Amino acid sequence: MVTPLYRGWAWLHPPTPTDSPARAAHARTTARIAAVHAGLRTEHWFCGESAALIHGCDTVDLDGSIHLIQRHNQQRGAHPEVKRHTAALRADEMTVVDGIPVTSLARSVVDCARTLSERQALVIADSALRRGLSVDDLESALLRARGSRGICKACSILPLADARAESPGESLLRLVVVRGGLPAPELQIAVDTHLGRRYVDLGWSDLKVAVEFDGRIKYTTDGGGADQAFYDEKRRQDALEELGWLVVRVMWEDLYNPAALVARLWDALRRQQRRRTFT
Repeated sequence: MVTPLYRGWAWLHPPTPTDSPARAAHARTTARIAAVHAGLRTEHWFCGESAALIHGCDTVDLDGSIHLIQRHNQQRGAHPEVKRHTAALRADEMTVVDGIPVTSLARSVVDCARTLSERQALVIADSALRRGLSVDDLESALLRARGSRGICKACSILPLADARAESPGESLLRLVVVRGGLPAPELQIAVDTHLGRRYVDLGWSDLKVAVEFDGRIKYTTDGGGADQAFYDEKRRQDALEELGWLVVRVMWEDLYNPAALVARLWDALRRQQRRRTFT
């Protein structure tokens, strides 16, 4: 199968039907970025969400637009899917990843935090920290962006970034919790059970409330198969409940109804508070 990409370039190996929608979209946009790069003859650096993709960051809900920076206003408007920006970059804000010129990871994260939604920006920022971006480098890039459009939004969302979030779903779950006014949650809580040490995605250890993001994909990707993965997860939850933990499971669709999810979590906290009071 041949998939058109950009200016006559074609993709001979598009995503397979077994790929998740997010993985397929990521691969498709990355291939289009490579095709755009190959077709340009002027100096350029991919930036924002495009650079984040090339750096290997997780993303969510992106529209597939390709963003790049050029020193001068060149070829603007020739291809509407390519968004060209004019900016001067410092030497330490430019790098090359897999042959593709991009803005540095820190600069890319800050640009995303300035221009994308909170949901999109936090997923990218968490992923970047998980991939090794240091908090110091991120803070320095944020400081250098003072006065830029959207900087207040970036200053609001980036302090929430945390490398301990292991997936986009966990990042979005944490954002719902924080913006919903719930007490600050703990991440990756270690719980010693009869099965050994297990980790809870996030929760409140004082009340023994565990919140687990269930993206379903984990039941289909392990070598042991879906049935074994589901069985292991059930044993894990049983082990937590034997210790008095209340486990709240969150699915992708729950993240798109934050008010209902926040109400569920408040209810769980109140139930555990009452339980602790009367025991």
